[in-house]
Amino acid sequence: MSPRLALTFDPTNKGKTVYNVGAGIFKDKITLNQWLIIVLNVINATDFIVLNNPGYPDYTGGKPAVQAPRNIEQFDSNLAQPYSVQATAGAKHDFGNGFAVGANYLYNRGLEQIRRRDLNAPVNGTTVRPDPTMGRELIHEGSGNRTYNGLILNAERRFGERWRFSAAYTLSSSWSDSEARNSTSLPTDQYNLRADWAPADNDARHNLVVTGQVTLPLGIQMSAIYQYRSAYPFNVTSGRDTNNDSRSGDRPDPDPAGKYPTNGTTTYGTFSIPVNRPGLLQRNAFRGPDWARMDFRLSKMVRLGARRRVEVLAEAFNLFNRVNFNSYTSSIQSSLFGRSQSAGDPRQFQLGIRFDF
Repeated sequence: MSPRLALTFDPTNKGKTVYNVGAGIFKDKITLNQWLIIVLNVINATDFIVLNNPGYPDYTGGKPAVQAPRNIEQFDSNLAQPYSVQATAGAKHDFGNGFAVGANYLYNRGLEQIRRRDLNAPVNGTTVRPDPTMGRELIHEGSGNRTYNGLILNAERRFGERWRFSAAYTLSSSWSDSEARNSTSLPTDQYNLRADWAPADNDARHNLVVTGQVTLPLGIQMSAIYQYRSAYPFNVTSGRDTNNDSRSGDRPDPDPAGKYPTNGTTTYGTFSIPVNRPGLLQRNAFRGPDWARMDFRLSKMVRLGARRRVEVLAEAFNLFNRVNFNSYTSSIQSSLFGRSQSAGDPRQFQLGIRFDF
């Protein structure tokens, strides 16, 4: 069952100010990608041999090769369906002449979120797995958590007197301890899952969208949309498997006297790499680049009889040619640490003709 309740009321009964509250439980789904991770790993789970310092031309060096321990991956037999508890409250007021403002608060708590974990990972401070006859024992379980809090403010002026506009701003915070719903990621510490409780990968504190449209003389339509998003989190990694769970990319330790990063970029501080344990740096401890874009459009409609018309249009995307960098390189051992290796599309112009009949 997924119970839900919502209430909308107008205390003055004039249709000018409306309040709304609601809450409910919403079931999630186990995505196809989660199944494919296991299926593909099973398909590729052939026996393999580990050769340390192979020789030439006799790669065995005259010694028998050692077969690697077997890995397994499966769903938790007690896996429950992920779900979230949501609640919202808000108000909207109409000032007349098509102008209205609104404010809403949204709370979302995700429970029993899918997580991928290694049940046979070495205990911190050791290099040997608890069961040395086995390799990784990966399980997909519902132990992840996620929260979202958002304040959504909006204003709009509906089309009238040849113009309209809308603006929406969201101030939000999203935290999680698992991002494995659609990936192969693992916790940094297999025995302390809360160590990954931090801003979620898609946590953007500020979001703003402004749109507008004006009818110019000669029936020319001019419209624009401006979008801004503050930076997503940036996760710093050591580039090594420091906790010996066969997964590289564990986080480092913050260390004022540390010798990393190797490229000399100290914007995020300096670090050292721990041995036989996870690093102490928080997940997603820093922020990457923010993002903004302005798109613009001019169009003119010409009627050709009662049922035919032609629209001539000109469009510009990323009008101000802002450079929107993609995510930063995270490894403190990379020469590109703290820098982006790619960016979004530059300014583009487009001319078009549309014929309706």
